[in-house]
Amino acid sequence: MIFPYLTKSIICLVDFVGTGKRQKTFSHRAKVFCCKNINPQTLLKEKNMKLIPITYLATTLTVLGFAGIAMADDDNYRSGKNTTANVNLPVTELKFTDTGVVSKNGMDSLQAAPAFGNLATGEHASFVKMPTGYIGAVHTHTYDYYGVVISGVATNASVGEKAIPLPPGSYWFQPGGKPHVTNCISSTECIFFISQKAMFDYVPVTR
Repeated sequence: MIFPYLTKSIICLVDFVGTGKRQKTFSHRAKVFCCKNINPQTLLKEKNMKLIPITYLATTLTVLGFAGIAMADDDNYRSGKNTTANVNLPVTELKFTDTGVVSKNGMDSLQAAPAFGNLATGEHASFVKMPTGYIGAVHTHTYDYYGVVISGVATNASVGEKAIPLPPGSYWFQPGGKPHVTNCISSTECIFFISQKAMFDYVPVTR
C-alpha cells in the first residue's frame, strides 16, 4: 500500500522542483506528506504506521537529491561545463592563439588559450598571455570579467586611478563598460586566468 503514496510523492516533487521553489515548497509539503491528495490520517492507519512516514520521507529526499543533481548537470551542460567527469589540462597542453588585441604601440599582441568555452562566442574561462612590457591602450569590454594573475606582475587600472601592482596569485574584477588599461610591468611575460559569463570583446576608447 506504500507504493501509491510514493508515486504521488514523485509527481509532486517533479512539479515543485520545476517551479524553482525547492526549499520553501519542500518545507511546506513535507508537513502534509508533499501532496494535498494524500491524507496523513490514512497513512497512520496502515499496519506499519511507524515505518511508512520514515520510508516516505527517505524516498522523498532521495528523489529531491536526484532532481537537484539533474538540474545542475543540465545547467552546466548548457554553459559548456561538464560535471560528470574530471577535467585535467596540463600547462603543456594549452594551445595559445593570437587574439588580435595589440598594445598601445602596436608591437605586441595578446594570446589566449581556452580552459572551457570560447571567448569569442560566449561564456568561457581562458588563459591570457601578455608579453613583458606590454602597455595597453584605454579600452572597455561589454561584459564583466574576473581575472587572476598566474605569472608575472600586472596592473589593471581604471582611467584616473592609481595602478596597483598585481603579482602572481592576485585577483581583479573588471566591470563591463568601464574604461581601463591593463599592463604587464614585470621583466617576464604575464599570464592571467579570466572567467566571464559572456563573450570577451575589446572596445578601444577614442578621445
